[in-house]
Amino acid sequence: MMKTVKHEGDDMSRREFLKRGALGALSLMAATMMGGSLLSACSKEDDENDLAEQEEEVEEEQKKKKQNT
Repeated sequence: MMKTVKHEGDDMSRREFLKRGALGALSLMAATMMGGSLLSACSKEDDENDLAEQEEEVEEEQKKKKQNT
């Protein structure tokens, strides 16, 4: 077995330091890659179309209510 030599002020081994650094870098890369796709998943055009459809439905309901009274 290899013995790890600790010097004064060393709180963690080199292996642990590199492992934590790699995990941090990978998580950061994953977040940046997914962030762009999540933000572009719904475009402004889709939102405007949905809003227009909802407004049309509300107008139709109001017309039906006026016809029934």
